[in-house]
Amino acid sequence: AFGTRPDVSLYDHSRSTSAFAAALWRYHKERASDPDAIVKAQQNRGDWDEKKFLLIQGDFAGIQTFIFGGAATTQKNAAKLLRGRSALVSLLCELAALRVLDGLGLPPTSQIINAAGKFLIVAPNTEAVRNTLNDIARSLDTWFLKESFGLASLCLALTEASCNDFIGKRFGALRQTLAHSLETAKRRRFGFDSESGVNPVLLTDFSNGVCQFDGRLPSDDKGKESAPLSRDQIELGSFLAKAKKPIIMVLQGALPKGSEQFEKSYFGFDILLCDGEPKTDTLPLRAFDLSLPNGDDKPFFNGRSRKAINAYVPILNHDAQADKRFDRIKDEVEKGGLKTFDYLACEAQSIDTENRVMGVAALGVLKGDIDNLGQLFKNSYGEGASFASWSALSRRISGFFAIVVPNMCLQKYKDIYTVFAGGDDFYFIGPWTKIKDLARDLRVEFSRYCALNENIHFSASYAMIKPGHPLGIINEALENGLDTAKKVDGKNTIHLLARDAGDTVFWNDFFSMLQGSHDLEMLVLDAKLSTAFLYSVLSLCDMAAEAKAGKNMAAHRWRSLLVYRTRRHLEQMFKGQDNETLRENLHMRVLKQIGSEGIDKHGSRYRHIISDHLYRERSA
Repeated sequence: AFGTRPDVSLYDHSRSTSAFAAALWRYHKERASDPDAIVKAQQNRGDWDEKKFLLIQGDFAGIQTFIFGGAATTQKNAAKLLRGRSALVSLLCELAALRVLDGLGLPPTSQIINAAGKFLIVAPNTEAVRNTLNDIARSLDTWFLKESFGLASLCLALTEASCNDFIGKRFGALRQTLAHSLETAKRRRFGFDSESGVNPVLLTDFSNGVCQFDGRLPSDDKGKESAPLSRDQIELGSFLAKAKKPIIMVLQGALPKGSEQFEKSYFGFDILLCDGEPKTDTLPLRAFDLSLPNGDDKPFFNGRSRKAINAYVPILNHDAQADKRFDRIKDEVEKGGLKTFDYLACEAQSIDTENRVMGVAALGVLKGDIDNLGQLFKNSYGEGASFASWSALSRRISGFFAIVVPNMCLQKYKDIYTVFAGGDDFYFIGPWTKIKDLARDLRVEFSRYCALNENIHFSASYAMIKPGHPLGIINEALENGLDTAKKVDGKNTIHLLARDAGDTVFWNDFFSMLQGSHDLEMLVLDAKLSTAFLYSVLSLCDMAAEAKAGKNMAAHRWRSLLVYRTRRHLEQMFKGQDNETLRENLHMRVLKQIGSEGIDKHGSRYRHIISDHLYRERSA
């Protein structure tokens, strides 16, 4: 490339170039600048300090509250509702960006970034553009105040920039200015600090009661005891589950009759849900293909623009009535339907050789995000960072969670439910027996995706819950666990919530614990270790922790107690048998796996390994 080594793909380079070109043309067009003077100034860089660009950032504030908030009086459709809310966050960001582009008359290529509830648009810095953006911001504020009572919002932040601001060290300063501008906008939500801000006091009709799916919203008069927004969220969650090739069309009026569509209008747009190509002559403003990857060797593009959200959901593909594990579930799901949380919890159970249901029916939840993301963006390209490389890195990071992970779920983890995954964070729910394996594979695959770069990693938080547990409460606990994991020097950890504050371990130790759990399964079978024996090991874990902390000198007896109890157990097991060699081998194996490689290595954290086994083998 004329002696220059490209640091980004031609796609990212071309996209950023077209965004700059469109903004520059519009800037001078509206100002009626002299073309010859413009060319001359561009060539000698005489006007490169002029603030010609206006960078527009959009950020969905209150994502957690929008997805998990609102006390429900029923658990019906809980899985569909949660999936629909999560997908709606991504869709609302797309629609908000479309409203900005449409209002300013800019092409789609002016939108450089759109991931994880955020977008970035390059626009011309003119008075007309600013006036239009003020009107758009007020319309977005009005919609969110009316529909979510201000618990969520779409903030718009504006930052001026010149051509020189995108070059060398000044680009690093521009990124800091962008971050500061966005934080300022988030603290001035709805313009409450200005005379032009929208009125935060709204008259609301609760004469029909509150929505059974979100107690913050009023039910309407359709006799469904729900709000239109909640019904749209459930409709979207159900659509993602049943559609083989989900396509979302964005229109403005003239919807086809009998089509599957949202009840509400979103920012002035109407939403049409289509399974496959829609049978309509109506020309959409946008059409997003949400279908999952069809194998690693298949083209990702199917003729429609792709929207990279993790659309995978677990589907019931067998006859649940013939499976004893699901006998206790009252709300049945038809074959091909979306699995409820009760079904996912029962998937953690097993059926033994005597046709008994074994194990605890519970869910595992996993939440995490990338460590030191700001530093990652800062250091990836050094002083040679460009606007194109910045947007490319953002797209690639989001691509792992939005493209690679759903394909992983489709191939290997079909019972894992994606609450959200994109940008730099993720949230999964599934059978507790499979979530830890997913966490391991996520960490391994992400490392491979990043070419084994040891400086790029993420931290996570894990918990085991009952299916009826309020997600808002468990989400708060997961957030606290993730904060704890992030406080460890170097990060790159996972926090395991337990009976008390839980334990934080580095990923390599977590991998070792998973291997220890597998080894324990084999040991229990070979040595016929009883439940009582394993419960006694739990007490030895506590003693080891006390001994290490120097709180109790007598606690150092845990090793001798393990030797004694193992000896007594094996003596009873081999009573009347003349097989001293096998007994001694088993004795040494128990002491090694539970003692030196278990409690000695992991300390009190070995409780997680023992507890997981006990939960698997408990009679239902």
